[in-house]
Amino acid sequence: MQKTTFKQGFKQFFMMTASLALAVVLLGGVKAAAASTATVETEQGTFTVQYGYKVDGYVLSGYQGSETDITLPETVSISGTDTAITTLGDAFKGNKFVNSIEIPEGYTTIDLSALEGCTGLTSVSIPGSMQTISGTAFSGCTKLTTVTFAENAGGKLSFGNKPFNGCTSLKTINLPIQTSDVNSDGNIFTGCTALESITVSEGNAKYFSDNGSLYAKNDEGTGAILCTYVSIPAELTIPATAGGLPVTAIGVMAFYENTSITSATVPASVTTFGRMCFSYCSNLKTLVLQCETAPTLDSNVFTYLADGSTIYVPNETVAAALEPQGYYTYYTSGKTTVKVGDPSTPPTPTVTTAASVSLKASETQEDGKVSFDLYLDSAAELNAAMFQLRFDAAQVTEGTVTVADSSFTSSQSEWKTTDGVLSAVLHFGKLGEGNLNYAEPVKLATITLPLQTGVTGRVTATLTKAVAAGAGESVGAQVDADITTASASVFLPSYDVNGDGVIDLKDIAEAQRYYQAASTDANWTEAQAADVNGDGKVDMEDYIALFHAVVAAMGW
Repeated sequence: MQKTTFKQGFKQFFMMTASLALAVVLLGGVKAAAASTATVETEQGTFTVQYGYKVDGYVLSGYQGSETDITLPETVSISGTDTAITTLGDAFKGNKFVNSIEIPEGYTTIDLSALEGCTGLTSVSIPGSMQTISGTAFSGCTKLTTVTFAENAGGKLSFGNKPFNGCTSLKTINLPIQTSDVNSDGNIFTGCTALESITVSEGNAKYFSDNGSLYAKNDEGTGAILCTYVSIPAELTIPATAGGLPVTAIGVMAFYENTSITSATVPASVTTFGRMCFSYCSNLKTLVLQCETAPTLDSNVFTYLADGSTIYVPNETVAAALEPQGYYTYYTSGKTTVKVGDPSTPPTPTVTTAASVSLKASETQEDGKVSFDLYLDSAAELNAAMFQLRFDAAQVTEGTVTVADSSFTSSQSEWKTTDGVLSAVLHFGKLGEGNLNYAEPVKLATITLPLQTGVTGRVTATLTKAVAAGAGESVGAQVDADITTASASVFLPSYDVNGDGVIDLKDIAEAQRYYQAASTDANWTEAQAADVNGDGKVDMEDYIALFHAVVAAMGW
């Protein structure tokens, strides 16, 4: 065995040491020291900084303190050298006490979920150096109302997936001139239910605002892409133009998870639908596409719409383009269907429906109530019916409807009081298969209304609209029926002829003054109180009725 001399051993040790040093240099000696954690002591508290924590560079990863208004530190001392902090990490994630955060120049990134769940946060200042606001950065900041962006024409700012998701207090936001990518991974304002307007600084080459909504120019600059539509009504109509450009596309996730929309109309100019742009609109029942040619659809455009929803298209060409996609078929339990047609134009019934209707006072009236009977005088091929009635709200309160014809299902009634008028819309549907035919009058229903306090005189019900529907149709077809009797009234007598609040012999004496007066006479305004039976004249029938009322009142 060959012996190793001292000189040889030292030479080997030296070569190993040199090789190790070279490897450190080649591999990056800084990173070897970068695994350590540093702290920054300020009057606001202690900040923790780590190199390469989730992202490259120095990351603000922790905070210890009790201040509510925070200005982030700009640098951290590493081996005696002040080094710039470039990223806001999760130092404040879940913090429920901080109110405001000012991010100084030099920061380029807000990391993934950095401020998620900061439920006390109301305002944030973003520097011009900022380049990336990562996905869910501000998610769940429910009190956040103000996000202030500094202008910096030389920078670029992009957003990740839903960075402001669930910021339910955010009403307005102004995007700076350097904004370069809003919808790379999704709609940045998903879940911002209070958002009223988005503005974009002048000079932004790609994005612009129109009526508070956010649009992007397409690559050619010839059309607008709808990115975010604010203040969404239940019945939404997307504009055909914005900023002087035709709206040609719906952007990625533009309406994602919006539960306020019940119907939407997309203009013919829109021929491209971005990924998941209507996905999870769980209350969207009616979607009207007006494009005449087959649209371009990205993935999951119509997933998870309302159960039983319908997509209306103008022709079979568009329908054929949508059918193979299957997004609405596979991902809704109630199965969305595609129909050719326009829901705003009700279909014409396949069977001509003829009906005549009348309204009469009920033969029997209850104390404290008035009742009217609704009659079908005749009907051919009747499938359903709708009636609208009006009353004086000062006389009666909301009534009840009792179906008298067993051929119909129970009624659906809608009552409304406006400007002293009580109106009722009554719906009826046939029971079982087939259509109903009537050659003779039949009572359909009785409407009973409680009286307001102290009501006398005529209580009138007026039938203002009658609609019938034929075979396989609903009242949405709106075939107007003939109204043979437009109104009916019930007379409620008042035996207090002299108006003193007491029914006695004085009332008979007062009535005698107007004997044989009629509604055509000049003194009828005064004499009308003696017309206790409401037949338009004062005669012996009124005296007999009044006499019986006085006898009853005085207990004779």
